[in-house]
Amino acid sequence: MGEDPQAARTAARAAYTVADYLEGPYLSLCRNKNKDKTVRDKEVWIKKYLVPAFGRQLMKDVTRSDIYAFRKHFEGKAEVTWNRCFRVLRHAFQEARAEEIFPKDKVNPCIGVDQFQEAPRQNYLLPDTLMKVIAHLDRHAAVVWKRSRERFFTSQLIKTLIYTGCRKGEIMPLTIAQVDFENAVILLKENKEKDITKRVLLTDAAVKTLHETIRIALICDPENPYVFHGKSKQSHITDVKRAWAKICTELGLDDTKLHDLRHTYASLLINNGTRKEELKEVMNHKNIQTTERYAHLWDDTKKRAVNRQNSVFR
Repeated sequence: MGEDPQAARTAARAAYTVADYLEGPYLSLCRNKNKDKTVRDKEVWIKKYLVPAFGRQLMKDVTRSDIYAFRKHFEGKAEVTWNRCFRVLRHAFQEARAEEIFPKDKVNPCIGVDQFQEAPRQNYLLPDTLMKVIAHLDRHAAVVWKRSRERFFTSQLIKTLIYTGCRKGEIMPLTIAQVDFENAVILLKENKEKDITKRVLLTDAAVKTLHETIRIALICDPENPYVFHGKSKQSHITDVKRAWAKICTELGLDDTKLHDLRHTYASLLINNGTRKEELKEVMNHKNIQTTERYAHLWDDTKKRAVNRQNSVFR
């Protein structure tokens, strides 16, 4: 009699090492479902931390004790990195269990393992500081585009992030065709698997910035389909970290990340009375838990309202 195909498939699944699964089926799954930036981050965490720690172990043999032993190496030094790695590992075992690469009769070994508490930081700019950043960018955009196109497009890109609250990975590859001035929206591809388009409503400031950028872009290179031109022909900007770091240095902004502009956008909406459910839709959060990160801002807004009410009774 021939070999039982089902038994052969079961044996093959049981032979997966952590490295086999993470670098193979798991990353393949992520490339289909996650944004490119998320996939790149996962690739780094897998290659640099997870494979060296667990690579040769069989998926089915990993225990909670193994996870805790791995966690111990990060105590007091790279706890945020551990949290990112841990979330990848937890998700990987969840997917492996669904594919029967990790036994269904066993509990995900990450269940019950605590993440490190991350120290909170103010991750948004106050209005006065934000206006200084915008004025700084305006000065660059107004005078340097003929001498330094790269600097012009970088300045305009950062202003667009401020005015839309979008992620840099959504705006850097923005094409002229995705900008709908008639309806004051930009159209972004939201899901890799499904043909879902996200509409980002544009403020007057965003419309003005994009209109001026596209005008200059068509002068510089009419054949380039992108809004924010890169260094080479028909390319787009792929990195703004150094430009943003230079701006922060020039303005004396310490510990300010580019992604903080997105949090700043959200904080401004909250301070203008936007409700949580509305903010979730505007910011394109997948779940309300992400939006809840801004809860302290709603508390601040309520306190100011109460203080205004208190002044009435003095």
